[in-house]
Amino acid sequence: MSEVCRIGRNAPCARRATCPPDPRAGPSYPLVICAALAALVVDPKPAPAAVIQGQAARTASAASVQARAGPTESPPALAATTSSPALTALTIQIPAHPERPLQPNVGESISLRHFESSVAFRFGGAGQASEASRSQYRLTGVDGAWVDGGREWRVRYAGLQPGRYVFEVRQAVGDAWSAPISVPLDIRGPYWRAWWFQGMGIALLALLLWVARARGARRTVQMERVRFQIASRLHDDIGASLSSIAMRTDMLSQRTDLERGVRERLGHISATARRTAGRLREMVWVFNAEHDTVQALAARIEESADELLEGICTYELNASGALATPIDMELRHDVHLLAKEALSNAARHAEAKHLRVDVDCVGGRELKLRIADDGRGFAPAAVSRGNGLGLMTRHAQRHHGALHVESEPGVGTRVALSVPLG
Repeated sequence: MSEVCRIGRNAPCARRATCPPDPRAGPSYPLVICAALAALVVDPKPAPAAVIQGQAARTASAASVQARAGPTESPPALAATTSSPALTALTIQIPAHPERPLQPNVGESISLRHFESSVAFRFGGAGQASEASRSQYRLTGVDGAWVDGGREWRVRYAGLQPGRYVFEVRQAVGDAWSAPISVPLDIRGPYWRAWWFQGMGIALLALLLWVARARGARRTVQMERVRFQIASRLHDDIGASLSSIAMRTDMLSQRTDLERGVRERLGHISATARRTAGRLREMVWVFNAEHDTVQALAARIEESADELLEGICTYELNASGALATPIDMELRHDVHLLAKEALSNAARHAEAKHLRVDVDCVGGRELKLRIADDGRGFAPAAVSRGNGLGLMTRHAQRHHGALHVESEPGVGTRVALSVPLG
């Protein structure tokens, strides 16, 4: 329990100013008298009553406030200045343009074109003349951290790529840095990189491709029409004329009043006309665009097999795969000629009893032709590549195909062709 100073009306306080006030009591006259006596002890000179009374009143008021509020804390000390004055001036300079001032920290972006990729910034403010002042700057997107500029108050950036940047700069006088000032920078990309320009380019390219494809399709239709007309005229005009020549010579050769030599010559003319008519039918088949499929090729090979193998041996033809796949006119012609050559060789030299022909279109991408007989065969090393084998090889190589001829005496001969389509 704290000791409280208690004194009477006329008894002086022995402790004077060291007596603590009673926290339970409000302002009272003993406290006022105690404070006055303490002042007299400190200053032995008598003070005027008014001064004493004023001092006592102030002391009593202070004691009363302290009693109600409790212990007081000392006021905080004034904080020392920890920042330097901020920069106030900022300018930008672009090649071929005059230097112009900027308003930092307002959010307005500086917009530049893609070829204005070299910029210079100049900055300054209060404290710049001091020897202790220095600067730091950075350009977001280029500088990863603050760059120490020292006593330089100008910085230049060259070769900036299109994009958005923010230039920041601050200064220090001594060890304290000012708040940075900043200005956004927007370098627009070239128009040919804009989404609308690329979209227009893609649309234009698609339109050109469509036009080219439409023209190509129209040209193909026109070409097919021309081919059909040529085939029709060859068949109707020249074919009919050759057939008429053959028929007339046959009729003349049957006359009994003609010499033998004349009849032989007439027979020769008739045979030549028929061979020419056969070749003409081949050309008509080639030019007719209705036969530009693998199925039509297989049918034509079957017709040739009927003509060449009739009365010599039996045969079978198997067609499989994507038979409706289109095939080029020249490729169709060369494959047919190769098949006719193989069938002709088998009919003349193989002495076969049976022959098998396989036509297969694999996935619409590759054509395979295989002709195999059970004839007497031959030794490939002992046979020179004359007109027959050489002709078939040239037909295959013309279309980047592969030709394999396998034969063995007493076993037969196998001719295999593989050629890409398209």
